[in-house]
Amino acid sequence: SYLHSTLQGYFGEGVYVPDSRIFAAVIALITTATLCVGVEQGMKKVNGVLVIVKVLIVVVIIAVGSLKMHTENLSPFFPYGFGPVAYTSTTCCFAYIGFGTVANAAEECVDPRRDLPIAITASLAICSALYIAFALVLCGIVPFRNIDPAAPVVDAFGPKYANVPWVAVLVDWGAIIGLYTTLLSGLYSQARMYLAMSRDGLICKALSVVSPRFGTPVRSQLLCGLISVVLAVCFPVNKLVRFLNIGKHAYFVFDPLNFHFRSLSQCFRFADFQG
Repeated sequence: SYLHSTLQGYFGEGVYVPDSRIFAAVIALITTATLCVGVEQGMKKVNGVLVIVKVLIVVVIIAVGSLKMHTENLSPFFPYGFGPVAYTSTTCCFAYIGFGTVANAAEECVDPRRDLPIAITASLAICSALYIAFALVLCGIVPFRNIDPAAPVVDAFGPKYANVPWVAVLVDWGAIIGLYTTLLSGLYSQARMYLAMSRDGLICKALSVVSPRFGTPVRSQLLCGLISVVLAVCFPVNKLVRFLNIGKHAYFVFDPLNFHFRSLSQCFRFADFQG
């Protein structure tokens, strides 16, 4: 895996580096323990610092990469039409899972009615701009047919193309930090979702208990951590990514449809009541 090969490159071939599944299980357990301690004490401080570092790394890579671009690599812009672009976009839905975390954190907001719309809109706009800029820079450095699917950015800034070795180090650490912050926000969001579903009676009531000491749903958080460890250890990551992308894509499609259906139903009921 990318994490295993990166660590092996830093420590050398003679040093034993455990399998990436062991790293995944340990990181999931540490993250779960951090979230069980509490949002104020754990997640806000750790995740805030890591996200700032990650965004700065992405901005630096975009800025340096823009100086190494070849505009002829971007023409034609849609060499096979828009169909393959739409089809491939279904495989990156998981990149937008973090915006649901903002909505699930409503209970921790000071003023949810004001803060949530601003946070969701701002984070969506910033991340989308970074995604687009990053993709343009990458395709401008390397012809899209030659992009290495295993390590595209490291290859782009390697000696074959941009030849900026120190950027590869930033890419390695940015990828590791990005994986951790994604796991942190995902576990946090999922536990709050279980808490809300339990309070509504959709799942076991035991998951609705909030720890009086830490002020967090410890039971829901431990369940999320256990599920993450099992998935990380027992399933190959490439199949997990496809499965999660399919699930997230279905959620993005059917959840708005369900919202509009319920809104129309309430409108019809109100009209019948008025009549």
